[in-house]
Amino acid sequence: MSYELPETDQDFIDKIQAEYSQAQLDGGEGLRHAQYRLAWSLVHSSNPAQVEQGIEMSRMLCDIETDSSSKREAEYYLAVGFLKSKSYVDAWRQVKAVLAEWPEFRQAEQLKGLIQERIIHEGVVGIGIAGATLLGAGAIAVAAALMRR
Repeated sequence: MSYELPETDQDFIDKIQAEYSQAQLDGGEGLRHAQYRLAWSLVHSSNPAQVEQGIEMSRMLCDIETDSSSKREAEYYLAVGFLKSKSYVDAWRQVKAVLAEWPEFRQAEQLKGLIQERIIHEGVVGIGIAGATLLGAGAIAVAAALMRR
């Protein structure tokens, strides 16, 4: 059974953004929790612009976080964002870094498998496209050679 990432819709993101805005007004510990919820919801979006926002928020959280388990989450979100944005090399590097630091992190192991699947799938599709392009070019060359006769 293949692991799939959850996906957030606009209504959910709007709700989390409202919570984040309120937490900014309130200040305190609730703000950090709201930042993590918003980063999670954004990197799991189907909207590429929101995924990029989530990547940036996750980077910021990685830079400022001192708590180990929270840093682990922010770094995981970063790997998810890279995967969702089809930056497979960055996703691979990030998930490997997460697993080097936290080798028992099962979600990261599952994400690593998903990244591998996507890399293989994209590679197979790329090979198919390249093969079809070469086949098409070959057919055109043969047709051109036959027309010269």
